[in-house]
This record gives sequence, C-alpha cells and structure tokens, in this order.
Amino acid sequence: MSTIFGVLSKAGAKVPQQWMDSMKEGGDDWIPDSVGIHYYSNIGLGCLQLCVTPESVGSEQPCVDPNSGAEIVFDGRLDNRKALQETLGLEVTETDADYVLAAYNKWGSVLCSHLVGDFAFAIWDPQIRRLLLARDHLGMRPLFLAETNEYIAFSSDKHCLLALPWVDRSVDEQWIADYLSITKVSKTSTYYRAISSFEPAHCMQWDEGRSTKNQYWRLDAEREIYLLSDDEYNEKFRFLLKEAVHCRLRGVGEVASELSGGLDSTLIASLASRMLEGSGQSFASYSHVLAPELEGKVYPFVDEKKWISELCSFAGIEQHVPIYSRGRGALQAFEHSVKIHAGPNRSDLTMLGDELLDTLEQSNTRVLLSGFGGDQLVSCGVPSFFSTLANERQYFDLWRELGFHHAGVLRRVRSFGASCMRGPIDRLKNGKSIWDNRKGKLLANCEFLESHGYPDRFLEHPTRPSNSLSARHWQTKVLESPHMLYRLEDSAIGAAARRVEYRYPLLDIRLLEFVLALPLFQKRRSGQGRRMVRVATKGIL
Repeated sequence: MSTIFGVLSKAGAKVPQQWMDSMKEGGDDWIPDSVGIHYYSNIGLGCLQLCVTPESVGSEQPCVDPNSGAEIVFDGRLDNRKALQETLGLEVTETDADYVLAAYNKWGSVLCSHLVGDFAFAIWDPQIRRLLLARDHLGMRPLFLAETNEYIAFSSDKHCLLALPWVDRSVDEQWIADYLSITKVSKTSTYYRAISSFEPAHCMQWDEGRSTKNQYWRLDAEREIYLLSDDEYNEKFRFLLKEAVHCRLRGVGEVASELSGGLDSTLIASLASRMLEGSGQSFASYSHVLAPELEGKVYPFVDEKKWISELCSFAGIEQHVPIYSRGRGALQAFEHSVKIHAGPNRSDLTMLGDELLDTLEQSNTRVLLSGFGGDQLVSCGVPSFFSTLANERQYFDLWRELGFHHAGVLRRVRSFGASCMRGPIDRLKNGKSIWDNRKGKLLANCEFLESHGYPDRFLEHPTRPSNSLSARHWQTKVLESPHMLYRLEDSAIGAAARRVEYRYPLLDIRLLEFVLALPLFQKRRSGQGRRMVRVATKGIL
C-alpha cells in the first residue's frame, strides 16, 4: 500500500514546505520504493510509493499528465485495464495512475463510474484549480481527511495528518464508547475528532471555493437476473470468479494466499495456484495452525491440517508454510497495533499475524490473497432463506426445503411457523435484555457508555441484520455495514507496515453484483447451502 498525502489552502495561501516534510516523515515507518513531493501555489501533493504492479516498477509519483497538466497521487490497482485501454487508447506498459489520469481527462469528476479495482487517489487540476479525492467501492484502500475553514488535508495514513500543526489530536469519546461496546456504527469516525475516514464509493471535489461529495456506486438489492438454465448461471459465475482471481495476480514478486480448511480460502488458493502454473511467478500458501507443542492442550480447537493437506495435494500447491505465531503475546501485539494505527484498531486481523507478515516481507511477497468476503455474499449460506420464502408466500417451497433439514414432522412444523413469524418475533424481542447480557461482558464503565447514547445506540445498530429481511436486502446490509469497512481498512494498514497488500477476489464488485442478483434458488436449494459456489467449482475443489 502506497502512502498518499497532501494539503490544500482554500484561501490560496502557499502551503509551507515544512508541513509536507512533516507529513512525509509521519508516514515514513517503512521503506518505500520511491518518494515524491510536488508543490503548487496553494497545494502540496506527496507519495511514498510501494510498487505492487509490474507497470509501476521504476515509476515515480506524483504523476503529471503532459497535456492537461493534471497531477495525481495514487494508491491501488485497476482491474479493468483492458477495457480502459481500448476506450482511452492507452499503452499496456502505462501505470494505473496514468490510466486514472486519462480517465479524468475524458470523463472529469465522474471517472470513478468507469473504474474497477482497489484504489484511493487525489487529482489536482491546475487549469480549473480543482482537487478531486476518491476511494474505491468497498474501501479496500484507506483514505483519511482533516478539514478546517482554511485547509483540507488528506492521507492514507493518519500519522501524516497528525504531523500537521493545525490538526486537533483530541480523542473522539463517541468513537471510544462504540469501540468499548463493540458496536459498529459509523463509517467515517476515527479515534480522533479532527480526522474522518473518507467514505467508500464516494468522490469529493473542491473547486470555486466549495466542496461537494457524491456517491458513485452502490449495490442494487432490487435487481434480479434471469438466464435460461442452471448451466448458464454456473458458467457465468465461473467466468466472473476466475476473472476476480486472475486480475489480482498482477503483482511484483511472489504471490501468496491465506489457506484454512474452509471453502473460501481453499477456492482462492486452488484457482491461484493453477493460474500461476508455468508462468514463472511463484505461489505459496500460508496457514495459521496450532504449534505442535500445544496440540491437545488448547480447547476448543479444530485442527484443519487434514483438509489443508488434501487441498494442497489436489491443487498442486507445492509451497505451503504453516504459521504458528510464536514469540509475541497479546499485550505486545496490541502495543504494536496502536503504533501502526495511531490509536486502537477495530478489526485488524493482522494484529496477531506477525510471523506471517515477517515471512512475507523477507520473501519479497507483496500480494496476499484472502478468502474474506465470501461469507458476506458470494458463498453465503443465506440465513434469511426460509423467511424470504415465507414473506414471498412460497409456502409449498418453504415446506419442501424444510424437509431437507428436519426429519421429524413436529420440528418441521415448528420451523415453518417460526419462518412465517420471523418479522413479528424479531419485533417482540426484548432489546434491553440483549444489552444487559452484552453489558456484563464489556470492560467498560457503564456510566460512560450511558452518557454516550447507550443502550439505544447498541439497539439501533445490531451487529447482524434481522433474518426477517429478504435475502438480497440482508446480504446488501451486511456488505454495506461499518464492520466490513473496519476489517478492510484496518487490515490494509496492518499489512502495509510490512509492505504487503491484501487482495480479496470474493469482493470483486462484478462478482458481487452478479451473485446478489441471482434468483434465490440458485443460492440455496434442496438442503444445499452455498449452492452456487459448490456446484460451479467442481473440478476446482
């Protein structure tokens, strides 16, 4: 992950060089491939670049368009380069930053509607004195903002913003309350009151003395696609799945993948290994497993080594590395995480993965594939499946499907009734008792939480949506939840400290849009949950 940063003076005053130098030093806790800072009369742009795609090797940022003079600092990767190349008349060897500048020259501030990939960028257009900030569809790449009446500052690293003398370092107590109560509420708040997280799928522009922000994409929970047969659905799914993996293999150095015994990570590892075979690019899988000296001494523990071994043999994965995460305790890991994130993190799954990240950094592996995101949609078991059938009055189908899950008639009748009454049951649940149960397990001062809106805040923002929602609305809410952003944003920052970039094939927006729009029985049928991914991947798993 490259670190991008910049400061704009709204009044047109010159941005002090010292500020830009301080921002560079604030984000300089790893060794970048190149460092660049450019100044204009009222703006400074900077980039600590980590080259993660072949085209970016040897390039420098900020990058300037020779025709328009527009300038960009870019962190990320584009996955629809071929389509953009044909539309914009670009060369294959040009960087993704060049592609984005060309897209800006053609489409202006609505360029993000034409981009697919993981990215955060800032463009300065000196001809019309416009600053454009944008972040990818789901928030794979971090981007933070600090703004006053005089200045706008941005960066993909909060340390850079905290290095500025006018950025208030006061802690946001509401964020602390949400953090301590494990409640996912806001996509924009951070540990610091003066710093906000830039919303995913949004683009902000500042020109003519004012700023405007627009959302350029969101999932459509009302759309449904209709194909002629199961085979057509399966073929389309396989094509999009393979493309989602293939476009994420474009990297520098070795490619690696997380690998558990579960469906999602095994699917990604199997596809990646086969695609890279004979390419000259090496592939390795990594699994967090219990250290041999602890086997039989830790409970509960499910040993997945058997399934991992079977997958490696089936998919021809020759280089597999077990990770034990020895040598660092939880307190040390927390202290290290606070340093990286400039405060507590909410959902950084690299926090206890130092051994993995150290190993990747030593082997010059900058791309780490993950199966995360599958449970949210692509390989989701559709928890609201039965209530969706009930709400749509498909009672015959509901009764038949329940028969695959319950052998006894009595249990089947009870489940039928519960599915039909899911909405009223959820409305009758005693939210106060749920909070009382949660409150007793929290390491937080109850008076502090109550002074910051609890328990109402907890009840208004459940961790998971109600199963009384339709399947599409349930899945959309999960993907749009702050929890998703927390995981993606925090894990990206944690991995970047070791010059590693997470990539999530099962969160490819083209794949998400297709699977969300599938008819219900393509997702689950005849007692088979996660149906599409199981049927369509025969021969891969």
